[in-house]
Amino acid sequence: MLVLLLSLAACDGGTVKLDDTSGGDLDGDADTDTDADTDADTDADTDTDTDTDTDLTSFTFLLEGEHESPAFALVWLEEDFTLGAPLAGSVVTGGTARVDLPTPAEADLFPLEGLPGVLFRYALPFVHLDDDGDLAHGPDEVVEGVGMVWPFYITGDIPIEIGALGIVEGWNALDITGDTPTPFPLDAVPLAVNLRPDLDASLGGTLVGEAAAATDLDLALIPSVAFDGASVGSLLFNQHLGDPWTVSVGVAPPDAHVVELDGGSGIEGSFQVPIAYEDTDGNGIPGESELLWPACLGTNAAVLFWVAPPTDPLLGYYLISAGLPPGWHPVRGDAKEDFVLLTESEATMLEIGADCSL
Repeated sequence: MLVLLLSLAACDGGTVKLDDTSGGDLDGDADTDTDADTDADTDADTDTDTDTDTDLTSFTFLLEGEHESPAFALVWLEEDFTLGAPLAGSVVTGGTARVDLPTPAEADLFPLEGLPGVLFRYALPFVHLDDDGDLAHGPDEVVEGVGMVWPFYITGDIPIEIGALGIVEGWNALDITGDTPTPFPLDAVPLAVNLRPDLDASLGGTLVGEAAAATDLDLALIPSVAFDGASVGSLLFNQHLGDPWTVSVGVAPPDAHVVELDGGSGIEGSFQVPIAYEDTDGNGIPGESELLWPACLGTNAAVLFWVAPPTDPLLGYYLISAGLPPGWHPVRGDAKEDFVLLTESEATMLEIGADCSL
């Protein structure tokens, strides 16, 4: 294996002194200069600098996108890429966060598989709303953005193949989204504010079949919790149904509509199903027996899917990687794929009155 060797040459750096044992000058004059250099030069240069500080490496993170002056945090990632201990924290000033990172202790690093003698570790950068002002990320503080360029420390017998990628011994900043890690300069590490929720969404379309012939229908967004028997105090949308029709939202759903999805995933969200109903009792509220038709795309019902902003930065990273950031997402049901994102045009081509299933 080719190994990149860093050779450090050590030298004495002092001067060699020769004792004058001749007893005099070379010209024969007795050197009676008894000027005994009493300058005992006791300057033992004892370097009392007990400064045991380790070298610090500066990182500057540049926030991209709107933010609410959050705090910056950096946490170690464990060997299995779960969250580890906090590594650094900083205020965000003018869209910039700066931290100085020490050389990690060897005990804090992991062996790089297949490369004996090489140790490494990643750290995850993110910004969060600092509700208590202590700069440390608390378990209930919303994460506004998570970086895709991660601080990376490596040391040991680093193969030349790794060096050829631009990775150096010590601290690096690596873009981990591609097939090959890409280094970034440490003084300009991008950090997207990519977890702020999109509050606006809409679905639309036309009436078909019996719905097109009906004269007095209403349209409501029914939260999924209502189908599970939960009592719902308010609806995000409940209006007369016209043709063509549009249902729009511009706010987050009430807390009562939000539940944890896919038990144990940590993702919280809400499904809102647009359904036409006939208000036979005139109370302005869609009753279970009054619900008639969902909005359909072919044989699949359309749904507005809300993903709540995460408080876990690693969960935020997975949401971004999956293309499912916080906010509203128009989706359709699919027996094989669960839910599929609607394209912009599909979200305006739905039909109410057709035969489709939730």
